[in-house]
Amino acid sequence: MNNAKGGAELGIRQIAAANQGIADIFTHLKSGGHYLVQGVSGSQRALLADLLVTSTKAPVLFVTDSLKDAMTLMADYQFFCPDKAYLFPARPTLGAEADAESDELESQRIAALQHVAGGDPCLVVAPATALLELLPPPEYTLASFIELDQGDSLPIEELIAWLALMGYQRVERV
Repeated sequence: MNNAKGGAELGIRQIAAANQGIADIFTHLKSGGHYLVQGVSGSQRALLADLLVTSTKAPVLFVTDSLKDAMTLMADYQFFCPDKAYLFPARPTLGAEADAESDELESQRIAALQHVAGGDPCLVVAPATALLELLPPPEYTLASFIELDQGDSLPIEELIAWLALMGYQRVERV
């Protein structure tokens, strides 16, 4: 893009990435550390998250104080990169809440773990309470997936063995 004076215009990503404070964050994270960022709010958080994912080319964990805040960040992030963000919600603690939402929440958790374990560049947004639970090692997470495309087949013996490895038991009736 060119401006009226014939010079190149900078996009918001380039302007933000040129900021010394953001450059310091990138430098610190590339050395394998973690970083606490304060004073960033609204869509600035989503832009920063997008810059971090793009810069590190690795999964980025963004911890929020609540599920509502995590969902707000996810909605803002969709503007920058709609298909590379995953919510990692806490497991429900109340019985009725667990029954009503557990399948959807568990699906979100599994999707996030699958992409993190695979090293995919993505944003994982999690409320702090979701991080209180121990998780299996990445190798176990990756081994627990079977990916089938339309038209693929899997021998029944292989499926039975995989299900047994995942903790399922074969019974006559359910």
